[in-house]
Amino acid sequence: MYKLAEMDERFHLVHRGSNVLDLGCAPGSWLEYFEEKGAARILGIDQEPVLATLKRARVQRGDVLQEFDSGGEGFDLVVSDLAPKLSGIRDRDDAQMLVLVARAREIAHQTLVKGGAFVCKLFDCEEAEKLIRSLKGEFHKIHRFRPKGSREGSREFYLVALGRRKAP
Repeated sequence: MYKLAEMDERFHLVHRGSNVLDLGCAPGSWLEYFEEKGAARILGIDQEPVLATLKRARVQRGDVLQEFDSGGEGFDLVVSDLAPKLSGIRDRDDAQMLVLVARAREIAHQTLVKGGAFVCKLFDCEEAEKLIRSLKGEFHKIHRFRPKGSREGSREFYLVALGRRKAP
């Protein structure tokens, strides 16, 4: 939750009444954070069970690579904390991460409202830079953000895309 809180403090991602989609939501601390911040509609998707005690958030257990029911309404914020099970083989791990990122981007493209934000975990690699460049036409501002809570030596960072230019 600390990484999300740090991103929210800096970029003002979550607002009272926001509709939020959390991809890779287990164990559920980000869902709890969205509830605390007063998000109106919160949907989390994950293959793993959510352990958090939730009041309003709805959780669908499933694979984000498959189709799921987003509830029809658009989202103000789509966050993806998805990551592959790491093998230690950098090229393989990067490739698996990019599949998850591509799916998160596709979901954001389909569900994010005009003016909305997209936050996605990435590994630092050449393909990540290409993704960032490709999003510049879709959003008003793009940031690379490395939370203070990230482990030393980790290649993990978050893409924070703010102000979607047009709705799907």
